[in-house]
Amino acid sequence: MTQKKFFYGWVIVAVLCLINMIPIVLISNYASFFQMPVCETLGVTYAEFAIGSMAGSIAGILFSLFMAGKMGRGNMRIWMSVCMLIAAGCELALSFMTAIWQYWVIQFVLMFAFTGCMFLPINTLLARWFVDKKGLATGITYAGAGIGGVILSPVLSQCIAASGWRMTYIYIAIASAVCAVILFIFIRNKPEDVGQAPLVKREPNTLTGQAEAKAEEATVTKGMTRAEALKTPSMWFLLLCLFCGGIMAAAAVSQLPTFVAENGGNYALVMMFYSAGTIFAKFLLGPVFDAKGVKFGSTLIVVLTALSLIGLLLFPQFGIVFACAGALLLSFNCVASFVGPLANGQLFGYIAFADCYGVVNISYLLGCMVGPTLTAAIRTVSGSYDLAWIVLLIVTLLIEVGIVFALKLGTNLPAKWHS
Repeated sequence: MTQKKFFYGWVIVAVLCLINMIPIVLISNYASFFQMPVCETLGVTYAEFAIGSMAGSIAGILFSLFMAGKMGRGNMRIWMSVCMLIAAGCELALSFMTAIWQYWVIQFVLMFAFTGCMFLPINTLLARWFVDKKGLATGITYAGAGIGGVILSPVLSQCIAASGWRMTYIYIAIASAVCAVILFIFIRNKPEDVGQAPLVKREPNTLTGQAEAKAEEATVTKGMTRAEALKTPSMWFLLLCLFCGGIMAAAAVSQLPTFVAENGGNYALVMMFYSAGTIFAKFLLGPVFDAKGVKFGSTLIVVLTALSLIGLLLFPQFGIVFACAGALLLSFNCVASFVGPLANGQLFGYIAFADCYGVVNISYLLGCMVGPTLTAAIRTVSGSYDLAWIVLLIVTLLIEVGIVFALKLGTNLPAKWHS
């Protein structure tokens, strides 16, 4: 198949970056911005509001469990567009809610649909379009969340203050609907849809280079089924890695603003450092994973995440600089963006990538459910966040244990791949 001069996969990356930049930031990453105004209006507690987050996590798990395979075998363009439209409708519905139970129900439907626009389809599309430069493509895609965070964090706060939370939900619904249209226009299910092949390292002037390119292209149609992958120790260690990654990501980010505020710091400033760091982290980690591999990249993530927690531990005694540094390093906790999808493809191939990654995504979402509750409970019992950060340090080390053993025990798995 002749490769056109311009590789359309970079258009896919641009659109996926936009999805991370706008709807994922507004709907998923910064949903907590609505906690205080919604609770004040409805006369409910923060704990009651948090049930909506738990309902959303359960919905994401159910989608990954029952819909991942169907989505992987279907047309990703249609799936993502429809899911985004449903999410936009749910955001509109949130603007009319008058009781907290309505928030729980809408949040469940919202996150069930929105899971069809996040990690699962994004990583599946990247796996189909890129064999070479997969880390770079992944980094650019997920850098959108950091860019969107830096730009939209103050905008979202101002919108809620100036227009109210109900009108702000309507603005988000409109933005999401526009993104659904963009998805439908530009996303393509696979390279063959535009007469191209996956991006591979090519040396067209040598027979050896051409043969290697064809061999790399063929790997996209090989792999293991989900049932086969679940029988391997590597899958279970990878699930441990992602579960701990989910705990760390959700716990630290959800509790960081409260922790900083309790200790007299400017949480908006700290979160700006976190959002800015996610941009730098994605662009740095992408080439690192391409050049050094999953094991090295994962270890780098673990080391920087551990240092971030040490910075948070030192913040109450030594000032806001340590909180900002901790938030900046915390942005390198990119287990879901890099480790999960790249290890999934390296270990189990691509013939059933979405099915296998659906299981991996469930593990991550379970960790996201456990993380905030665990951290908040430790804070309540101990009276401070110090013990919580120490527990998360142990969780971070388990991330390394999981990925190291998954890769070590999976060295010979590619020999078992089939078409």
